Amino acid sequence: TRGAALERSVEESKERIEKLEKYWLDAQALCKTINQRLNEAQSQHDSLQLKYNKTITLLQEHQQ
Repeated sequence: TRGAALERSVEESKERIEKLEKYWLDAQALCKTINQRLNEAQSQHDSLQLKYNKTITLLQEHQQ
């Protein structure tokens, strides 16, 4: 019957919505993890840049 078909359609839509919400939450979690890794990499880069600059300065002082 038409009512049963509509009910089935509503249930299928609810299932699709739940699946999409789960995908959305998974994507958000992945973005958060990637952002943390990028922040760690940026911190390491900054630290290495400071060490590099200090080394260059010391080399220049030593060569004079």
